[in-house]
Amino acid sequence: MNGINAVVSAIREQRPNTVWENCENGGNMMTFNMVQSYVTSVTNDASGALGTRQGTYGATYPFSTRFADRYMPEQPTSTYITRSYLFGGPWHFMNQLVSMTPDATELARKEIQIYKQIREHIRDGKVYHVTPAPVAGGRTRSKVTRRRTIRRSQSSSATAALRIMPMVKLLGLHPNRSYRVQFEDDARVLTMTGEQIAQQGVRVNLPAAQVGEIVYVSPLK
Repeated sequence: MNGINAVVSAIREQRPNTVWENCENGGNMMTFNMVQSYVTSVTNDASGALGTRQGTYGATYPFSTRFADRYMPEQPTSTYITRSYLFGGPWHFMNQLVSMTPDATELARKEIQIYKQIREHIRDGKVYHVTPAPVAGGRTRSKVTRRRTIRRSQSSSATAALRIMPMVKLLGLHPNRSYRVQFEDDARVLTMTGEQIAQQGVRVNLPAAQVGEIVYVSPLK
């Protein structure tokens, strides 16, 4: 470890614009020493939509989201897939780009634009784990940052009864302040206080399997 640190440190001194990604067989060897030399970490490498959410969920307890690198091996054929990779560090496409259909290419274009718009908030925000860890065949996890970006996804094996998500209670808001709640796909626009959002929660609608949603909560002036 000391030898690798010495090599990386020497190169960083001579080439300050060189950035390093920590890659040690997924999340098996993530340490606090890592953050001193690397700008991001693989976390769990190309493990699929569910696995990537599980890895990010656990890794963001001790580490910033900047150290939850995302490698997507699937074709971007649904928002369930793409939005499973939005929350975390750099987002890498590992699929065959030349084999993507026009619909998948267009979806990828739109989702990449969304990712660029919320990337700074996710990278620099404070993470609250507001649901249990994601599991196969059930509801998935959501995260909320200090700037109030939250994502929910529904796995393909979910039943119709589970496609309308329960109220998600968001944390870290000022209880007496008013907020505008908007969604990436849902047309609803809500006005709620921080106390209402924390106590009553926000309903996140997922009308079909293989769907993910993004919720934006912004303070009203």
